[in-house]
Amino acid sequence: MTNEQKIRVLVAKPGLDGHDRGAKVIARALRDATRRLRTGARHASADTADWLRDEARLVIPRGELDDFLDDVDRLRERAERLQVRVNRLRGQGA
Repeated sequence: MTNEQKIRVLVAKPGLDGHDRGAKVIARALRDATRRLRTGARHASADTADWLRDEARLVIPRGELDDFLDDVDRLRERAERLQVRVNRLRGQGA
């Protein structure tokens, strides 16, 4: 997040009797929840980036396509040479 803003929450209780345990529990729960949210958001964005890179390859990288096409060309040449040999053998056997 580039435009991250701090959220400030004020937890208060009325009175001055010193019974602030509830406010402290709420404040701690809010702090823990925001920490979990931040951690979860980081993991979610990293997981999404990994998934997009590994699983959702909608476009084949250029180098990979070139390698595949080179392999197809080599296979085609070998098949043509094999066909010439087969034709030659058929001509000799007849």
